[in-house]
Amino acid sequence: MRRFGLSVCAPTTRNDDTGRRGRSCVDHATSDRPLPDVVNLGTGHARTLAELLDAVGRAVDRPLDVRITPAADDDPDHTLADTACCAATLGWVPTTDLDDVVAAQLGRLRRAAA
Repeated sequence: MRRFGLSVCAPTTRNDDTGRRGRSCVDHATSDRPLPDVVNLGTGHARTLAELLDAVGRAVDRPLDVRITPAADDDPDHTLADTACCAATLGWVPTTDLDDVVAAQLGRLRRAAA
């Protein structure tokens, strides 16, 4: 079987994408079609750190105490998954709701800590 790498730009994939993602990867990894080395999974829609922090605050049901400090010189201004390869190779692009993803991750963390 050929190797097929996936690069996930978290948090970008919702649970209902998992089965479709897995089937697509297996189908393509076992086919004779040429494959790219890596397929980035993401929505292709940028989210700010402020949006993520707001979603975390909503998930924990309290405001967060956030202190903004200057970014390191080598920090990128932004990141964004290029979904063109995913769409071309797998035939789909993940969709997510930021609040749903954060709430699901919080639930997993709480269950793991219990």
